[in-house]
Amino acid sequence: MSKKIRAALLAVMESRARQLASLIHDMIDPYRENKMGFALLLFSFDGSESTYVSNAQREDMIKFMREMLAHLEAGVIAPHGHPNHPANNPGDA
Repeated sequence: MSKKIRAALLAVMESRARQLASLIHDMIDPYRENKMGFALLLFSFDGSESTYVSNAQREDMIKFMREMLAHLEAGVIAPHGHPNHPANNPGDA
């Protein structure tokens, strides 16, 4: 893929991410009280493009992502659909 096409793809990803971020923020924080944070990660499966949007400060988001990664790697938090996710193991709750 040429650099020009990759740059255009990244621009589209970032534009869509901003649109989705606005919708997500409205859904989780309809009164704009800033009590809920979120991050939306977008990436190509080949790893050539990635971006994220968040309603948190960059430093707070980096701290949260490090904590989340540690939990994921330790198996403490399982993504929905994963065999260890609580929704898939109702007897464990």
